[in-house]
Amino acid sequence: MKSQYLMATNPSILLAEDDPNLGLLLSEFLKKKGYEVSWAQDGDQALDFFVKGHFDLCVLDVMMPKKDGFSLAKDIRATHLVDKNRVSRRLSNS
Repeated sequence: MKSQYLMATNPSILLAEDDPNLGLLLSEFLKKKGYEVSWAQDGDQALDFFVKGHFDLCVLDVMMPKKDGFSLAKDIRATHLVDKNRVSRRLSNS
């Protein structure tokens, strides 16, 4: 019987960068290095991507329109903790 291996997906990065030139440069560079990149051009879009996806790493610009990188990081942490608690409650109720 042959062993079955699960193929690992490439690490996923959320890139939040409002400068179009730098965002394109970073996005293309990271993709060539084998990462899956979701590029958001403002803080609100980045938070939306984070909530809807799964990321191994978040790279955040500090000064962006709509939501700066520090506020975005705070919101991401709050979102992550809420999801973690929700999963914990589900497991304890099973």
